[in-house]
Amino acid sequence: MLYSKASPAKLWADLGVQMWDDILSQEGVHQGCTFGSFLACLGLQPILEEVAANMESGFVVAYVDDVKINAPAPVAHAAYMSLRELSRTLLGLEEEPTKGSVIWEGPGDVDVSMFPPTLPGVASRLLVDKHVGVYVGDARPESVAAVKAALQTKLEDKAGLIARLALIDSPQIRIALLRACASARPGFWMRTISPSLTADSTAWCGTRMREALSDAILTPLRAANL
Repeated sequence: MLYSKASPAKLWADLGVQMWDDILSQEGVHQGCTFGSFLACLGLQPILEEVAANMESGFVVAYVDDVKINAPAPVAHAAYMSLRELSRTLLGLEEEPTKGSVIWEGPGDVDVSMFPPTLPGVASRLLVDKHVGVYVGDARPESVAAVKAALQTKLEDKAGLIARLALIDSPQIRIALLRACASARPGFWMRTISPSLTADSTAWCGTRMREALSDAILTPLRAANL
């Protein structure tokens, strides 16, 4: 019943405006469903164990569907290909290379060309990546700038959701969505990323949140109120 494609879950309520159609969950598990995360782990665990057992060095770690392979490039590539094939054969999963990445350190002669060319990081070291949803980089100025830009882009995406809240009449619903949907992930980022990387984005996002909350409760709020 939970995962019926005939009657999919609605991720966004009908706001009565044509441009904001419902967003339906019709494939896979529903967003935010802990049972769905359990199902993902249940399916992937045997595959991860088989991949790791065949590696001559290095290791595989995973959090739900966030899988990391750490090994010399040839070993990592063999494990990566095995993971792709087993996931396709046993689970019907097809990888989207642009969603993954290759991160490598050391001299410039590290050969990572064996990986798909569309996989970020193949051409050069990545400037920014995410581990369990947290943006990471290194001390290079270009990496710092890239992490800041990636975070700002994600917050601007959340700001689009905040702008939709004005279409809802009920202040209680606005505040609930602001707390549960618009602020949870940014709050996680702010707690887990270095303040030196988040300061500008935090100020920008805080202003958007304060404006939305002020509008919902019909009371102007100053920064000191939050």
